[in-house]
Amino acid sequence: MLDITVPEGRETPLYGRIADAVCVAVAEGRAAPGDRLPTESALASKLGINLLTVSRAYDHLKDRGIIRQRRGSGTYVAPDAVDRARRWDETGIRNLLIVLGEDSPTKCPHQTFFVVADLVEGIRDGLGSSARRLTFVENLTAPLVRDIAPDDAVLSIVHSRLDEALVAGVVQRQVRFVSVWDAKPLAGVPHVDYDRHGAASLACRHLVECGYRKIGFIGLRKHWRSPVAPKFGAFTTVLHDGGLDVHARFVREVNTLPGKAYAATQDVLRSGDSPDAFFVDTDYKAMEVVCALNDAGLKVPDDIGIVSYDDAPDAALFDPPLTTVRIPRREIGRRAARMLLDWPRDGSRPTDVVLPSELMVRGSTRPPAATGGVQPAGGGCLRTAVTITALQAAPLSGLTTALR
Repeated sequence: MLDITVPEGRETPLYGRIADAVCVAVAEGRAAPGDRLPTESALASKLGINLLTVSRAYDHLKDRGIIRQRRGSGTYVAPDAVDRARRWDETGIRNLLIVLGEDSPTKCPHQTFFVVADLVEGIRDGLGSSARRLTFVENLTAPLVRDIAPDDAVLSIVHSRLDEALVAGVVQRQVRFVSVWDAKPLAGVPHVDYDRHGAASLACRHLVECGYRKIGFIGLRKHWRSPVAPKFGAFTTVLHDGGLDVHARFVREVNTLPGKAYAATQDVLRSGDSPDAFFVDTDYKAMEVVCALNDAGLKVPDDIGIVSYDDAPDAALFDPPLTTVRIPRREIGRRAARMLLDWPRDGSRPTDVVLPSELMVRGSTRPPAATGGVQPAGGGCLRTAVTITALQAAPLSGLTTALR
């Protein structure tokens, strides 16, 4: 069994140095394909470190194809590990420029900070010790692009303001460039994101399956890139596929400003008619909705169910804990980092990656109906298109009847 000796160093995190040590051993022939490595617990005990640190090192090695883990039998050097280990340094990144819209993650607004923090954690985890430096920039500028070296890379998180000519210039120079998160990818740049329509559909289908029939929406109906926001589009599609109406009196356009979702909920309740449930397009808006309902004497989920979106850090701690869609933010960051490190040598563009999301069922919705919810009705696609068009074309205050 290989005896792993971890080199000293401060710039590279400990889990990265462990991964480097394994790679060096493989590249030098001290560990051959098929050789068994120490178990995570044995190595943690030998080095006197936390088990989680060793697990991160092994995860990093597994992601890069250096090792394979077999449940119940251990961890082994992968068949093609020698070539991969010798390329370990060649695929490293001198400086990763992360286009963030700010020059530091700490400057991001509170309601989006957790998104950026998770993405960056995933990026760091995926890179391990393969990037010497991470530099956060507000935007790409001509001087910045001119200084990008061949062994640098660019990763854009917030790229709505990027100059297309500058992006094209980076791509033409064969500099590794990946975009993540934004709903519209950059031309010529591989993209890592999640299935936005599918994520919102998970939330809305859960409400239908729980037996809620009058379902409202609080959030953005429009997106600056398109006439219909992905979450609102999924909301209308799922309701109509479930044979339900989109009630305009239960739909409110709400931005991210604090207090707006609370006020919108009060406005719905003032009509004297309340929905059975709400789909709210972010967790923080959903928390305001719950507070407004509580202040009106309504209980969640006894009187009104709530499903939201994001699985922000506070969602599980709220009262009641929010049923919400967990977006794979860390995995998006990890996949983007792996894409940069495994960049094709022939100059081709890596394939885009779209990840699924997960519904976290908690205390803000009642259990699914015994009947399995409302059965889908025919003609859903046509009726959805009509509904979206009608809601775009007219003020919500003027649509007093259910739209079919």
